[in-house]
Amino acid sequence: MRIFGWISPAATLLLLFAGPLMADELRASLIRGSVQLGGQLVVVVQAAGRALPETARCDVSVPEPYSRHLSVVDHSCNNMTMNQGITPILDELGKALPSGSIPYVISATAPDGSDLGQAQGELPYNNQFSELEILIRDVRNPVSPGQSFSASVLGAGQPIDGSLLCRWNTYGPVKFEATAPNGCVGTLTALPPDGRDADMDVEIVNLVDMHAVGYATARMLVR
Repeated sequence: MRIFGWISPAATLLLLFAGPLMADELRASLIRGSVQLGGQLVVVVQAAGRALPETARCDVSVPEPYSRHLSVVDHSCNNMTMNQGITPILDELGKALPSGSIPYVISATAPDGSDLGQAQGELPYNNQFSELEILIRDVRNPVSPGQSFSASVLGAGQPIDGSLLCRWNTYGPVKFEATAPNGCVGTLTALPPDGRDADMDVEIVNLVDMHAVGYATARMLVR
């Protein structure tokens, strides 16, 4: 069973880059993905509404500390693919930076190294998970008292990094016991029915400042 958490209304963008387009400038648009921790972005870079040559290479430049959390895995300008870091961006004290926007420059070059132009603007940055889920393996509702299930928290479909802490709350006939030091993996056990559903929630926080980076809920039925 995959239970999804809250999804930010600002997480998915139709256009990544805005502003007037000059004659010698390029335009970059998001065609797939969402801005969130652990997410992947796929961008197409065009010149005056036309695709650049298939052999064109695109690179992105953003300021520190954001550059360490953004890696290009496909430099094709027609399918430029960037992975976002799975952990929050932190300041020099280890505290999570607030979500916002950062300046970017995407540069396009031909195979011979000649300059094909640049796209510039502001890139929204979401320093949180917008897709967070509690994964309860092999559960089928309703469950019986005493049954146990492996449970883990995933952010953008990936395991939560050990630098983050999962804080659980359980309500009704269920208990959670952590098997990972950060509490993001453990065992859920159904308790005798008490007239309530077995509800749970989990909050993901940065260990240094307890800054919340995600929240998810789940439910089991105990009969």
